Amino acid sequence: MNPVHRTEPRQIEIVCHKGANEYAPENTYAAAQLCIDWGMDFVEIDVNRSHDGMHYILHGPELDATTNGRGRIDAMLAAEIDQLDAGSWFDPRLPASACRVWSHFCVGFRAKPKCSWM
Repeated sequence: MNPVHRTEPRQIEIVCHKGANEYAPENTYAAAQLCIDWGMDFVEIDVNRSHDGMHYILHGPELDATTNGRGRIDAMLAAEIDQLDAGSWFDPRLPASACRVWSHFCVGFRAKPKCSWM
């Protein structure tokens, strides 16, 4: 048996899965922005592709889980997905949140010092 030995101290880094999904709708710009505002090290979000090849911030392929849409994202066109609400399921008092296209999502965080994309 080989014991594991740490040779150098490591700093703890905080990763927020789906953004601050207890405070804002998961996998939305608002949820990611909260994480960055609070100084988290990483925000992990999911990206899914529409039928016509647009990449959207959405947790899983099923639209029913986090939008007012039905079915799978890969069966819908971007123009249809752009009309969906990704926020009011979280809290009816919240204004409607559009499903964000990946490229639009990235633009908002480009200037953030702790933001990196893989």
